[in-house]
Amino acid sequence: MLYLRIKKRKLRNGFLMNCGCLNLFSMMRAVERARMVSFQSCLLVMYAAFGLGSCGIVSAADAVDGGVDLVRNPGVVRLHLEKDLSGLLEKIVVKVDGEPVIPRKDRQLGLLELDLYIKGDRTITVEHEDCLAWEHKVRVEGSDHQDLAYVPSLWPSRVKMVVQSLESRATLEEGEFEVFVDGTPVEIRGGWARIPAMRKVNLTIRARGYEDWSHTIRAQPRSVDSLQIMLRPIIGPKPGSAFSINIGNRQSIELEWVPSMGAWVGKYEVSLGEFRRFRPGHMSDGIDDPDRFPVVGVSLEDALAFVDWVNRTYGGQYAGWRLGLPSVQEWMVYSRCGDSRNYPWGNQWPPLFGNLADLVIGESKAGAAHISGYQDGFAGLAMVEESGVNEWGIFGISGNASEWVLSAANGLGEARGGHYEDALETELRCDYSKPIAATTRDSRIGFRVLLTRGNR
Repeated sequence: MLYLRIKKRKLRNGFLMNCGCLNLFSMMRAVERARMVSFQSCLLVMYAAFGLGSCGIVSAADAVDGGVDLVRNPGVVRLHLEKDLSGLLEKIVVKVDGEPVIPRKDRQLGLLELDLYIKGDRTITVEHEDCLAWEHKVRVEGSDHQDLAYVPSLWPSRVKMVVQSLESRATLEEGEFEVFVDGTPVEIRGGWARIPAMRKVNLTIRARGYEDWSHTIRAQPRSVDSLQIMLRPIIGPKPGSAFSINIGNRQSIELEWVPSMGAWVGKYEVSLGEFRRFRPGHMSDGIDDPDRFPVVGVSLEDALAFVDWVNRTYGGQYAGWRLGLPSVQEWMVYSRCGDSRNYPWGNQWPPLFGNLADLVIGESKAGAAHISGYQDGFAGLAMVEESGVNEWGIFGISGNASEWVLSAANGLGEARGGHYEDALETELRCDYSKPIAATTRDSRIGFRVLLTRGNR
């Protein structure tokens, strides 16, 4: 006896097929009751039973009040996957209202396509061993087409991060490095990180004092891997540490890191020796020593030309940073050491340090204005290391040579800070401004440089 397991079906001519196991004779009688007496009609009903039932597209759940409402042409639902996830198609299980179906698959396009014959609300479920179950409800009205984005929640990969210094081979501890996936921070626990699976991601490791390490990876779901990463120490400036730019002929521009500015400030005023690397014939008011006295007799334009030359010639030593002149606001920060003091040394008078108009000036230049009771030992310019230092380790702020800073005034620059002939309290204040034409060359004015992130 041939048995066929068929589902309850309500066809367009009113014929109702019973659930359960029916023999061929029972089917023929059902056909007769439906007034389908031809053999061809019998075969048609059998084909419908097998075709719709065996594929699971019409299920027992479709029965409503003893029947279902079929459509002449099916509604089509397309499930689209990201291109990187198209490999999931081979093991995907698709269910409609809880029963498996066999969709059409296009791996190249990352596409699943379903034909739905039953009108009404349908629940589509997608399952994969590497993903959480995905579910979506659709409403079938007829031969409509619906496009859905299937975004699976993949079980992540666990990766053990072993991060070492390429130079010393020392292993960095947790907390000494950060992990980013496509620019987003990833939490590290016990050296382990969770990485999204089945798609290409950019993995970046960042640690202070080292170049960023970046690599594109594609992890497998639920995998457990170990990744050994060697970080290359930064050859250029390291935030938090002093830095110097070697400009040849035993000349270096030394810089001090200022945390509140996120920048390096020239430890000294640019020296004559350093400036002569740019303009060999420059003279600073008859000074013989070419190395350690501050360069003076330079205009704002000369100072800008010097930093541009250093950037173009030696900028490879500090990639990602750029040398420039300080602005008025930047000058106010490092001249006051971050507070609101009146003078570079504090609020008291006479000064505590700096190459200014002292008793030596008064004795050597009869009648010259000088600061009563103050003595620094210099009658003119001093070497940059002897010009007085503030709490942040920056020399020459309160005297020796005034310094060019960038001004918003068109065609003008500003000179800030005292020089070796200054004696007036008002002129030695941090907020005292000396607007000067940018082309001015004065034997008492030099400049200091700043190293900041990016372009200036």
